[in-house]
Amino acid sequence: MPFYFPSHLWRSFMMASLLTLGIQVTGWSQDTLPHIGVVESGGANRLSWIAPYKGIRTIGVQRSADSLYNYSTIGYVHDPSLKENGFEDRKFQMGRNYYRLYIELSGGKLVYSKPALIMDSPMVTVTLPQPGRPVMLPAAPGEIPKAPVKKKVIPYAPSLYVYTNQEGNVNISISRSQGDHYSLKFFDTSGVNIFTVPAITQNFLILDKSNFLHSGWFNFELYDNDKLQQKWKLFIPELKEK
Repeated sequence: MPFYFPSHLWRSFMMASLLTLGIQVTGWSQDTLPHIGVVESGGANRLSWIAPYKGIRTIGVQRSADSLYNYSTIGYVHDPSLKENGFEDRKFQMGRNYYRLYIELSGGKLVYSKPALIMDSPMVTVTLPQPGRPVMLPAAPGEIPKAPVKKKVIPYAPSLYVYTNQEGNVNISISRSQGDHYSLKFFDTSGVNIFTVPAITQNFLILDKSNFLHSGWFNFELYDNDKLQQKWKLFIPELKEK
C-alpha cells in the first residue's frame, strides 16, 4: 500500500532532506497545479504539489513509461482537500517514469496535471578489493630500452558520464554500443585505487556513495576496452548513519 504524507509532515521532511544534503533552504516551495514535482529519495519517488482548486473530491495518481499513453492508476491521495499535498511511490519500475494526477472536482469536472518525469535506475554495489600498489620490475640484463611511445592526451575536464546526484550518490550515464566494454576505476587523492567497477553493462546506473567509506574528493578513470577515455574527480558528501 502507498504511504501518504500529511501536508505539514511532507514539508518538514523535504526541508530536512535538503539540509541533510548540505543545500541551503531559503523559502522552499512546491509546484502549483497543473504542474507537479517529483524527486527520488530513500528508495521512493515522492510527488508534491500545491492545489489552487476548491472543492476537490478525488485525486488519483497515474504512472506511465511514456508521456502520452499507457497511464495506469497506482493509488489515491488520502486527503485530497489539503492545499499542499503529496504522494509516495515505492513500487516504481526501472527506467523512465512519468507521473500525472487526475483530479475530480465537485460537479464532476475532471482535470489532469502536466506529466512529470523521473529516471529511475537500479543501485549497484561493488566489492572493494584489497588495497595494493603496482610492482615495478627491473629490466632484464642486456635489455635495450624501447623508445617511448607518444601517448594520446586524455582531457582532464568535467565529465558528462560520471557525476554525483542530489543524494550524493554517483550517476554513471553512458550510451553503450556493440563492442563497447566500459569499466571505471576510483582513486583516493594519493592515487591509490580504492575500487573498480569492472564491467558497466547498463546505459544508466547509480553507484551508492557508501562504497567510498568516507567523504571527500576522489579521482576516477573511465576505460573502454582497457583504453583510457576520460579522467576527472568528484566529491562525496558526508555519509549519514542509517
